[in-house]
Amino acid sequence: MGWTSGRTEISPHAAGSSSDSTPPEVVGGPTRTHLFLAIAGTVLVIGLLVAWAGGQQLGEVITTIPWQVVVVAFLLQALVGLVSAYRILLLVERDLSFGEALAVAFIHAASLLFAPFRSGEVVYILLIRWLGGRVAARGLSQLVILRVADLLSLAFLALVLLWSSGTDLLPDHGTVVGWTAGSSALVFLVLSVALVFRGAQMLETTGKIIGRWGRLGAMAARWFQEAALEFRLGPLQALLHLLLALGNWSLVLFSSAIVLVAAKVPLAGTVIALILALQRFLLVVPLPALGTFGPVELSWTAMAVPLGVSPDLAVASILAQHALVGLFAILLAVLGGIYLFTRRGQR
Repeated sequence: MGWTSGRTEISPHAAGSSSDSTPPEVVGGPTRTHLFLAIAGTVLVIGLLVAWAGGQQLGEVITTIPWQVVVVAFLLQALVGLVSAYRILLLVERDLSFGEALAVAFIHAASLLFAPFRSGEVVYILLIRWLGGRVAARGLSQLVILRVADLLSLAFLALVLLWSSGTDLLPDHGTVVGWTAGSSALVFLVLSVALVFRGAQMLETTGKIIGRWGRLGAMAARWFQEAALEFRLGPLQALLHLLLALGNWSLVLFSSAIVLVAAKVPLAGTVIALILALQRFLLVVPLPALGTFGPVELSWTAMAVPLGVSPDLAVASILAQHALVGLFAILLAVLGGIYLFTRRGQR
């Protein structure tokens, strides 16, 4: 994937799939302009936040976080990769070894952290195609199924966290917030059951609804229709996949929250996790930033400061936490890349 091309062809025919397969849509790749805008966006947002809040506390926050917390956060991030690998294996029907799936999970996670305009998603499709076999044509479909399960799991977790932290957020209306969140969580439970027992129909219906939303909606609708055709999970497999997605995001939120708690952020752990969960919905949108750097800092500060966190601590704590996540992701992705290239060299 070069920086000079604005598009990356994902064609199953090029990967040796059957001739009657319908090739997925072209997936956009980043151009030099995208890269420039992403770098400028990240530098501008983080620079303005640091200038507004002051960077005096950054060094203090970094030294405040105990090394034991850093180690636990790293181990939890590695565990997230293990769970993601099992999710991938469920979708590719064991065409990959566990080691290959784990390497794909690590590299994909790092690409999402650093690639501009959500183009890190393309890395998953390219890795599946590179590893070859009959799974190559289904990379985009697998990605759609992964993201639908992520959306349901994150929404459910966010509502549970809102229910449990309603009193902390709105002391005078905690009961109302709790009941509203609990009732909404039941809706997502029903949607989850629909994915388990009627996965293909749910994806197809979602595609038809999204298809009414203009040109981009029509493109996404075709992706959902392709995913519906490729949905091969039985009820037990779909349930396991959803439970893995729920566990995946629980680990992600917990690993990030413990670092922020260790950084002395004066919020309850459930409130911190809720903010982190809400952030993830913003990060679905392709934003002019280097991966998640910039949007994460801005959204965290915008939600934490009104809740009583001082601006300098809000900016310093999220910068420290995000830097640790990025460092861990690079290390795991390098290990995954070494494993993949070593395996390919042995074939």
